[in-house]
Amino acid sequence: MSFKPSVNYSFNCCKSEIECCIEDIRFRMKNTFRKLNDDKTEYIFLGSNNLVSKFYVDGKVGDNCSGNDTSACGSPSTPYVCKNDYCICEKKLHYQDDGGNCVAYKDPVPPSKVEIVDQTATNLTVTWTKPAEYPGPMVYFIYIFEKERRDSEVADNILYTAPISNNAYNTTKYIHSNRIVGYWTYRAAVRVFLLNDESSNNSYSKQIMTPTAPAGTVHSFRVLIVGFNRSDAKVRWRCLNEKERNGIITNYTVEIKLNGSEDTTFYTIPKDENINKDYYCKYEKRIEIKPGSVYTFTIRANNEDYLGKKFVEEYTAEEATPYLSPLHEAILKYDPVSTTETTVTFQYCSKCLLDESNGAITYSALIICHFKHCNDRRLETIDEQVIRKFITWKQAKEADFNSPFLVTKGDWIKLSNDSEFSTFTAGNEDGCDEKPTEEICNGPLEPGTAYQAIAFSCTSVGCSYTYLGGSGWYRTQDKDRTIPIVAGILGTVAGLILIGVVIVLYKKGKLPCSSKQRPYSVTQTEHVKM
Repeated sequence: MSFKPSVNYSFNCCKSEIECCIEDIRFRMKNTFRKLNDDKTEYIFLGSNNLVSKFYVDGKVGDNCSGNDTSACGSPSTPYVCKNDYCICEKKLHYQDDGGNCVAYKDPVPPSKVEIVDQTATNLTVTWTKPAEYPGPMVYFIYIFEKERRDSEVADNILYTAPISNNAYNTTKYIHSNRIVGYWTYRAAVRVFLLNDESSNNSYSKQIMTPTAPAGTVHSFRVLIVGFNRSDAKVRWRCLNEKERNGIITNYTVEIKLNGSEDTTFYTIPKDENINKDYYCKYEKRIEIKPGSVYTFTIRANNEDYLGKKFVEEYTAEEATPYLSPLHEAILKYDPVSTTETTVTFQYCSKCLLDESNGAITYSALIICHFKHCNDRRLETIDEQVIRKFITWKQAKEADFNSPFLVTKGDWIKLSNDSEFSTFTAGNEDGCDEKPTEEICNGPLEPGTAYQAIAFSCTSVGCSYTYLGGSGWYRTQDKDRTIPIVAGILGTVAGLILIGVVIVLYKKGKLPCSSKQRPYSVTQTEHVKM
C-alpha cells in the first residue's frame, strides 16, 4: 500500500507548509483579546484558552494617570504607559516580570532535546527542555509531521499542531489524535512564540515508527438472503469505526461454524475487495447456508502483525416453502409420456421437487383433479394439514370424482429417484375398490376424461406445488368400442351376402322350395299284334 491508511480526521491548522501554520499563529497572537479587570489585572486569551495570567499589573512609577498623559508614569524615560488611569508596562517591547519590573523581551531561543517517547499505535508523548533563559511570556507550539506515503523516507507532512495553552512552562505534551495510526512514521517539532510577535526556530525530534496493535471490531454485520433460495446468502459488514488506527488492515477473515457440529468454513477476503471504498467501507461475501440450522459467525480485521478483535454473532437460518426455480418449473412442465383409457403417465423432475435449499422436505403428495373440479381454493394457502384432508380415490369415485383426490402417500417424492427426469402414472393401481375407503390408492381414471396432476413438496414452514406436465389438461383415451362395431358390420355383410345368393338361385329356378311346376312329358309306346 502506497498511501497512508484511512482514518477519521480532526482539525488541521494547515494542510501543507509549516509557514502557513506560523502565519496563522501570528494572526491569532495579534488578535489576542485583552481586558483589564477591576483588580487591575489584565488577562490574555487566545481563543477560549487562558494563555498567560497577571500579565499586566499596577504601574510601578505612578498609580494614577489620566488619558494619554504618561508623565505620572515617568515616560518617556521609563517603559510605562498610561492605560485606564493606571501606569502599566508598554506591551510591545516590554513585559512586567514577577517582581513588578518592566523588562524588555529577549530573543526567543528554541527548546532543546525534543523527543517522542512512549508511543503506541494511536498515541504519542512529546517532551522537550525549556530554554535556559526566560525570553518573556511565551507559548509553546508543537507540530507533528508524518510521511505522506509508505515508501517516503522523511516525515515532512504536517499532521497536527497544538499550543501548550494552560501553562507556558510545560515541557511534556501527550498527543492522542485520531489521525495517528499504527505502523507509520512520525516526528515532532517544538517552537517558542512570544507575545510580542516574535518566535524561535523549530527544534525537531528523531523520526519514529508507531507500533501496530490488534484492530478493533467490524460493525453493521448482516446476513442477507439472495432471492427466493434461502440457502443462497451473503454476509455483509462495514469497516472498523476507527478504521486503520492500529495498523494497516491487510485482510478480513470470516469463520462460519455450524452449531452442534465440527463443520467450520473459513474465508479470507483481501482488503482490496472492499465493494464501496469511498463512502461506506463495506465488504460482503457470498456463502451457502442450510435453512433450519444455527450458525456462529466470527469476523476479524487483521493487520500486518495481529489478528483483529473478534466480532461474533449467532444466526439462525430460517426455513421457507420449497423453492422451485424457473429452470425447475420448465423441467416439470413436459407433456405426458403416454395415455390409456384409465391412465396418464407424466414426466417430471424429482430432483426439483426434492430441492431442500429452503429447508428439509418433510411431506410430499400428488393430487389428481377432474377437469370440472380442480379449481380448489385450498391451493391458495396450502400446507401439510390441508393436503392430508383431501379425499382418497375411493371417496372420489363414490362422489363421481367431483373433488381433487390424493393418489400418493406423504413420502412419495422421497421414494423417487433423485434425477431430473422421472415418470409417474396416474391410475395404474389395481384393487382400489377392495381397499378401505380412507386408504390412499392410485386407482384407474375414467376413460375419455381430462385431468390435471398437482405435485406438492413441504417444509416445516409450508408447501409449494406445481402442475405436472404444465398447467394443461390431459385426457385419457376413449373407451375401446371397435369389437362390437366390427361384429355388427360383419353380421350386416353376412346378411347381405345371403340375400344375394338367394336372389341368384331364385332367378335360375334352382331353389328347392320353388312353387313353379315343370310340364309333364308323355312317351307313347306302339304295340305290335302277334
